[in-house]
Amino acid sequence: MPVTRIHWDDLPLDARHAVEQHVGRVLHAETAPAGLNSGIAATVRTAGSTLFIKGVPTDHPQTGTQQREAAINPHLPAASPRLLCHVRAGGWDRSTFPLWRGV
Repeated sequence: MPVTRIHWDDLPLDARHAVEQHVGRVLHAETAPAGLNSGIAATVRTAGSTLFIKGVPTDHPQTGTQQREAAINPHLPAASPRLLCHVRAGGWDRSTFPLWRGV
């Protein structure tokens, strides 16, 4: 089921702060140009890293899929991006990964 895409700055403040508690303050965010399954999909830059954040509203049917993805991530092969944090706050369920260009 497609989701309407929003920008990082359009997330509720408490939703952004919940992620920033794990990864540091987001200095720059760029919305991903493709994909249909995430209400937020963005490349973000913090003082120490560049990350990929994706998520859906907590009342969206895709929330269960996102939670399963977070649960199985530690069991994936080493060649898979590692989940840095999975945060549910501010009406949004979000997962954050290190950015892998070309993936």
